[in-house]
Amino acid sequence: MKFLITLVCLIVLSLNADSGLAFLKYERNPMISSTATVGALFNKTSQSANYNPAFVSGLEGTEIGLSYSSYIEDGYFSTFDIRNDLGFGSVVLNIDYFDAGDFEGRYKPSEDQQFSFGASNLMMNLGYGYALNDFFAIGVSGKAIYESIEFVDAWGYSFNFGVNSENLIDGLLLSVYASDLGSMDKLEEKATDLPFSINFGAGYNFTLSDFGVKLGAENRYDFEDEDNYTKIGSEVSWQNMIFLRGGYRINNEGMPFSVGAGFNFYDVKVDYSFTQFDDFGDVHGIGVSYLIM
Repeated sequence: MKFLITLVCLIVLSLNADSGLAFLKYERNPMISSTATVGALFNKTSQSANYNPAFVSGLEGTEIGLSYSSYIEDGYFSTFDIRNDLGFGSVVLNIDYFDAGDFEGRYKPSEDQQFSFGASNLMMNLGYGYALNDFFAIGVSGKAIYESIEFVDAWGYSFNFGVNSENLIDGLLLSVYASDLGSMDKLEEKATDLPFSINFGAGYNFTLSDFGVKLGAENRYDFEDEDNYTKIGSEVSWQNMIFLRGGYRINNEGMPFSVGAGFNFYDVKVDYSFTQFDDFGDVHGIGVSYLIM
């Protein structure tokens, strides 16, 4: 039985990284995915709090959102978000659920499947962002994390801290944040290290007649993997209604690029993303959000 549990952990936790709980790195929101996560820098949404919680500062009104992304064949990500302007900053709640689908199970090495099993993760993130002035904002978020692999499970927690800067130079965006600093219970006596990272991002936006152009890059240093991951992304919009997006992950050969589109009509936003994922099947995502004034 311990062979089975070890095998499950290796399969699920090594899907996309060397460190454990790789699902925390997965790009769940279609708008953010379509730009290889760089869109969190120049498009503030409720899901941005999963990255740098300072991104949600200065947003007005109340916004709710839902999204769904297919992942690794039978796997999927579903999310629910709600954000509210308090008048002295913005608070956001993200609930993300990841189901990895069915895996073939064996009690001992064998060519024949003896049973099937599932794996899932749940993350609940509560974040707060506050604008210090017209140029700087800070944010903090706390996450409760739950991991289940068939008949064993574990709980954990983590925190994100971030600083965001806008328009020190007209159109310039800067971001620094620490992600997933925390701890996780042992899963069947096997400890799991969270994918703690430091992230640096820079972007620039400008307008050309009715068109808006946003460009950005981000570098993540993962302390568990002991490696840098660099991503670039862009967005072109027309009258802030129609959006075309693209992103490229320089250090990720198995999942290199993403593209997407969005539509904004009154207070309803609809986003779609496509991400190449060579090892497990391409990823499609759809998201809808509504801004309540």
